[in-house]
Amino acid sequence: MFSVDLPKDGAGDDVLPDIVRVVASNDGDCRPDHPVLLARRLPVGTAVDATAETTLWKVSVGDPDERGNRPVTVRTLDDRPLVALRLTGGGPCVLDVQVASGVQAWGLGQCFGPSSARVDWVGRRRSVVDASVQDRFRPYGHGTQDYEKGVEGYLQIPVLMVAGDPQPFAIVLDYVFRIEADFGTNPWSFQLGSDVPGNPTFPVRVYLVGGATSLDVRRRVMDLLGRPPVPPRKAFGLWMSEYGFETWQDVDHVIGALRGGAYPFDGIVLDLFWFGGIAQQGVDHSEVGRLGWDITDTPGVDDPYFPDPQGRLASYRNQHIGFALIEESYVNTSTSTYIELGGAVQDPFVRLGPSDLQFTNVWFGQEATMIDWSVPGAGAWIHDHRRKPFMVDYGVRVHWTDLGEPEFFDDRARYAGHDLDGDGSRRTGHADVANVYNSFWHRSIDDGYSRNDPDQRRLLLTRAGTAGIQRYGAAVWSGDTSSRMPVLVSQLHNQAHMSCSGIDYYGSDVGGFHRQDADSQRLDELYTQWFANSAWLDVPLRPHVNNYDFYTQRSDDKPDGPRRHPVAPYEVGHRPSNLANLRTRYELIPYYYSLAHQASLDGTPMMPPPGLVYPDAALLGIGHQKLIGTDLMVAVVAGHGEYARSVYLPAGRWYDFWSGAAVESAGQWVTFVPEYRDGVFRLPVFARGGAVIPRMHVDDGTQDSAGHQADGSRDEDLILRVYDGGEVGGRFTVYEDDGETRSSAPRTTDIVQRHEGEDIVVEVAAAKGLVPDSADVRPLRIEVVSSLVVSGVTLNGAPLPPLPSPSRTQPGWAADPDSRTVHACVPDAGVAAAYTFRFATAGTLPATSSVLLVCDSAYTTWGEDVHARFVTPVQTAHGSLTEVQLEPSVTHAYLYPAPADHPSGPVWTLLLDHLQPNQEVRFALEKRRGDVVVHTGPRQVFRYVGPGGYAGEIRGNLY
Repeated sequence: MFSVDLPKDGAGDDVLPDIVRVVASNDGDCRPDHPVLLARRLPVGTAVDATAETTLWKVSVGDPDERGNRPVTVRTLDDRPLVALRLTGGGPCVLDVQVASGVQAWGLGQCFGPSSARVDWVGRRRSVVDASVQDRFRPYGHGTQDYEKGVEGYLQIPVLMVAGDPQPFAIVLDYVFRIEADFGTNPWSFQLGSDVPGNPTFPVRVYLVGGATSLDVRRRVMDLLGRPPVPPRKAFGLWMSEYGFETWQDVDHVIGALRGGAYPFDGIVLDLFWFGGIAQQGVDHSEVGRLGWDITDTPGVDDPYFPDPQGRLASYRNQHIGFALIEESYVNTSTSTYIELGGAVQDPFVRLGPSDLQFTNVWFGQEATMIDWSVPGAGAWIHDHRRKPFMVDYGVRVHWTDLGEPEFFDDRARYAGHDLDGDGSRRTGHADVANVYNSFWHRSIDDGYSRNDPDQRRLLLTRAGTAGIQRYGAAVWSGDTSSRMPVLVSQLHNQAHMSCSGIDYYGSDVGGFHRQDADSQRLDELYTQWFANSAWLDVPLRPHVNNYDFYTQRSDDKPDGPRRHPVAPYEVGHRPSNLANLRTRYELIPYYYSLAHQASLDGTPMMPPPGLVYPDAALLGIGHQKLIGTDLMVAVVAGHGEYARSVYLPAGRWYDFWSGAAVESAGQWVTFVPEYRDGVFRLPVFARGGAVIPRMHVDDGTQDSAGHQADGSRDEDLILRVYDGGEVGGRFTVYEDDGETRSSAPRTTDIVQRHEGEDIVVEVAAAKGLVPDSADVRPLRIEVVSSLVVSGVTLNGAPLPPLPSPSRTQPGWAADPDSRTVHACVPDAGVAAAYTFRFATAGTLPATSSVLLVCDSAYTTWGEDVHARFVTPVQTAHGSLTEVQLEPSVTHAYLYPAPADHPSGPVWTLLLDHLQPNQEVRFALEKRRGDVVVHTGPRQVFRYVGPGGYAGEIRGNLY
């Protein structure tokens, strides 16, 4: 059968103007509107047999081929071709997609591979062979792949976002079998189904989704697939993980180091040792599937031991520390879980012939079987009798679901299965279930919470899944990656595709899980860059590494040793940079959390590719810049020896996030943007003029994402950083709640910024709603970043007093010229009151320039520094400079031998800001030991800085 229709939205008669459905099946009983991956059914609406027109597009259907399939063409209302679909073949079949030239295509899930100049799919191919997907997964299109000595997830999420003229659209395939895609030519070609004899192909349900903008299309896609619930607020913080802590003493060691170093964090992740672990040295059996705490200590064996888990977790909870626990779908046949589940539920395990499917390997010890999550009773029993009593009731809200591809399987096995055709029959083969196995698992967890603890927020951390898994509260991590720079590059590219596949919460094993093949000389720089990128993009932020050999083979109970791979930000990489980037993440949690609420409400992406938001040809297909919301442009960094990069800014006003310097862009590249500032590695970030970015107060005492302090107090400041948009203006809604429950509506605060004459006006509306156990009065701080001189500030018409410096405890205002920011504070603002801040201006700030000083070949020994001695004193807004000390940016031992296309020697840099304009900056480079010059560079270097703005770099050599 073959059909085309404009579906209805529910029981009404009105058809949806922005969706076209195409269905093909070799079974005449197939229901076109039966949802498989979709969150809900869209009833059959208007059948399209020839032509149809909606308020968005025109649809036409051509003559049938020998199988009854018919070409479908969609045009815009002004009759421009948008997309044409044609299905051919019978198993596998091919879907050809003809598109307009110049578009970009994002999505389809996660696929690691070599980088290219263009990161979207246009001009590329996505196949299990090209991606080195492991052989056993290739017939199914979902599994794990081998890339750069790691084992990464190959996720098939059949959602494709297409942006560009004449208008954006998406293709959503409600489809569970393998998909191979070739974008090398136009039309694009999608092979649906495996070419393995006997594997199924049908039914095929294609949804074409349209909208006025790419964001509208993405919101509509999420309406079909299900929007992500807001996770616990703690999910946006730092979670420390490694494979794996064996005792509470191991956990306490990490907690002590984090708290001792003033690193805020929110949780600890326990790998499989919490339930007893798998077969290892001194232990000849596996406890996989027990899903209960190991509270016994085997004499003479360094085995897992977690006594009094309920009491310990309660104690940690009082310290504002959450926990995540791993679980798998496999159950050792010697565990009580196997016996009790088998006695309570009929056929709860995957079957092979008349018996339970069974495995024997290093993971499972003597023998294990596999839970069939397509049996609803099996998932319900596991939740009610294992997850709830031993995890949920102990306060665990983050559940780590591992091996959900499923990792181990038998393609001859049978499952309870599911209805693909809508006729009540169940498909039970592995090919029918493989790509939705993990979704069944996550649905059972979501159902368990809905049944027992409906008010509790939760997060499910997984490495597998397909379209729609986000509606169960899933966050996806990319798999067991290796510690190599190409992996980080591909991770960052995948983030864009996952966002367009409907996955807002995406992350990685920060630093890489597999270290055995890592270049130790390059590890510090890799980790520093990885952690910085993840601090902006990962949810949750979670370093993780394979330390199995250390923990299982140590001869004592010491929590550290030479065989252990360092993983925490206080022990690997550039520690000051890690701490600074972590604190920036925590400062911005109110922004991320508000974006999470918006994503849950209407499906707006939290971190979309810039090319989807800004229709600019220069952003076509790039993955090295990211948007956080629509207002923060983040330029990622993943390259050994890199110290500066170019950043493209769409037309409009943008502000350097770190310096506050404004850029009036006509749609242009800003070159040589520094990545090291004040000796700290920072990603280049720009804020859009008109942005309102809520922040929280973070200092040495900050412990977690809720602002708890070491002294027992809690900071609840509402800090609003406002980037002056001139006539553009801007607005934002801040969402706040208790961070843990779903029962109450969030408290919302609307903020508007605009210009009235010469004044910058910031309006903070009275908050709507209540947050239990939160302050009714709190500090309200406004930070206006602008190129204008502020001469005075009023609050609700009354003048605020000027202060000598910014304050969070005194009412008043103060200007900070170094950051081009004016701060205003009301230390006792009522959340239910409205406030209008008016910043009177008196012209523009004096023009200043900035320049990046670069010293190449900066070879030094311990105790030596690199200085720039100015031939003529340089004039700045703070006086004249005769010399400055540069900062080491590229000093790592990996430089010999140097990676291709990267610096061949150490590099020291310094961003020189607030320069008087229109002057020559000329200097000689010197190496000094203390005050003694031990070497002078061979030549002077110089550049003329113009009337204002960033002048780029001045590069010289020490040798």
